Amino acid sequence: MNSKDGDNEADALLVSSAPVAVYVPPSAEWLKNDNTALALYVALCVLSIGIVPIVALFDPPVGVRLRCVKCSAEDSDLAVVRLSDKEGVLKEYVSKTEKHAGAGKERIVALEANCLRFVASSLDDYELQVVPEVPVDFSRFLHPASHFYCANKEDAMSERSILLAQYGPNSMSIPETNVLEIAVKHALNPVILFGYFSIIIWTLEEYYFYSGFLAAVVLLAVYAMTLDTIFNLQKLRDLAGQHGVVEVADPFRETTGKRAMGKAVVARPDTVLVAGDRIVITPGMTLPCDAVLISGRVVMDEAKLTGESVPVAKGPIELEGLGDADRALPLLSAKRPSASAGRRPSR
Repeated sequence: MNSKDGDNEADALLVSSAPVAVYVPPSAEWLKNDNTALALYVALCVLSIGIVPIVALFDPPVGVRLRCVKCSAEDSDLAVVRLSDKEGVLKEYVSKTEKHAGAGKERIVALEANCLRFVASSLDDYELQVVPEVPVDFSRFLHPASHFYCANKEDAMSERSILLAQYGPNSMSIPETNVLEIAVKHALNPVILFGYFSIIIWTLEEYYFYSGFLAAVVLLAVYAMTLDTIFNLQKLRDLAGQHGVVEVADPFRETTGKRAMGKAVVARPDTVLVAGDRIVITPGMTLPCDAVLISGRVVMDEAKLTGESVPVAKGPIELEGLGDADRALPLLSAKRPSASAGRRPSR
């Protein structure tokens, strides 16, 4: 579009006439388990001849609201989290809540939904905040001279407990699902539903052989899919349950034993690791978390993650010039040497 005003011309370009998606901040509806509500839910399931549990199976927030009652964040067992996608459409997710003690009288409630972790603090009236992938000013953890990197042990322990509350345990949780629930989901698959419809039509047309054969095929298909799902979930649980003990550098512990980077080394369960912990990589170990190599060199076997048959050499990150200009340094980057969880050092 052009407009002329004397000797001056102005040009404007229409970029898009599409409506702009409105971002809605995340919010949560806090709920707790209630025996009375559960009893009413069971009665409703019986009276509806199984329709209510099927609806709750495919729309979990509906079932949770029927089985629970509203409460405060501090008393909650579950939360229905409302998140908006890129198009601005609100979606709801059910999540279990975790309670943690913050600094002083602060109370923190943490939860996970849609592969994101959220925290809500009593100091902010339990308003949901998204936990960043990497802590703010993460680069300070990488300097050899820094420890946890506080002046004294009390501050270090306080910061560590806050990070543990924000990011949660270093473990992967696989939802517990019973066999009946898995079988029902597969039995209500659209393809299987078409099979039911075909069985009814052929039975009405008195093609009993074909309807019986199709019924057997449908039952076998549901059975096979259920077994496959159970097998895959069990493999995930076995993988997620592989925890061990790692050696962590502790600057505040006095010891005459093993030391790394000039600091005492202590053994800790890998489930309590938080961002900023410095672990010692030993030959043959499987990394329990994503990590940045800050000293030494390793050869990593990444076959399980990338399919590469040849181990990959990893070198330490370049620390020179790492300061305020690099406050948003990512934990993993293709341009920086790093090691990822599940990768085994060859030496």
